[in-house]
Amino acid sequence: MGRLWGYSNSDDLADSSVLAQVCGVFKTHLWADMVYADLAYVKWTKIVYHYVGGYFSKKGFYGRVSAHSTLFVRRKVYTRFGDHK
Repeated sequence: MGRLWGYSNSDDLADSSVLAQVCGVFKTHLWADMVYADLAYVKWTKIVYHYVGGYFSKKGFYGRVSAHSTLFVRRKVYTRFGDHK
């Protein structure tokens, strides 16, 4: 397992630079344990729906959360709260 964890399907990352951007955010924001973004659903070349995850807050995160394919967390978070089978 690497230092970052994310769950994406084969067609979730339409732009090949997305992972480099995610790594760049973690490198410049060392205190961040997770990052996420808004999500654009694209059919062919047209955006058909735009999902806005909203701002993170410990109290409000269980309301409107990020789309799973835009969420990336540090391994320490997954190790602490993830599945330990």
